[in-house]
Amino acid sequence: MDYQPGSSVTIVSDIVTNNQLVFQKGEQVVIESVSPNPQQPDYKYVVISRTGTRYQLREVDIVSQTNQAVYQPAYAPVPEKRGLPAWGVALIVVGSLVVVLGVLGAILLPAVFSSANANAQRRTCQANLRTIDGAINTYNAQYDSYPPAGEVGDILVPTLIRLNPTCPTSGETYVLEDGPDGVPTVSCPTNVAGHSI
Repeated sequence: MDYQPGSSVTIVSDIVTNNQLVFQKGEQVVIESVSPNPQQPDYKYVVISRTGTRYQLREVDIVSQTNQAVYQPAYAPVPEKRGLPAWGVALIVVGSLVVVLGVLGAILLPAVFSSANANAQRRTCQANLRTIDGAINTYNAQYDSYPPAGEVGDILVPTLIRLNPTCPTSGETYVLEDGPDGVPTVSCPTNVAGHSI
């Protein structure tokens, strides 16, 4: 921008000559004349300092008062660094806890249900064995002898046991086997640990 004599301008930054502050940033001066310096053509605006001395300035050293807003620093102010508010930290902690509990539940729940299912099957098999044992004793009381070896369903159902019992683990039926002194024994057909009386 070319300034004309008589234009009021503002100094953009401190200007020091021979270790002496000649113009201070923000100081307002009036252009007296425009005459380029032959050795340094950029220095063409002649202004008078507060001490009354004339100096030649460059266009980058001054700005018109109407254009000052254009020459403001070209950076945005850095916002203050803030931490998370207390409720934000609490929300993160609670959310993390929920995730951890969810993962633990997903890992442990199948094991708990599997264990509970195995216990239920063991108890059902034990109950079936007790029912068959009771039916063997009832058979002995009615017929004055023990039932022969063979499938429980063929010998004791439906006279002494209403339905043919099966092991809940495999679905196999129980079998009477010859035991000591002619007393038949019965065991779980799957031979799973704990499926006995």
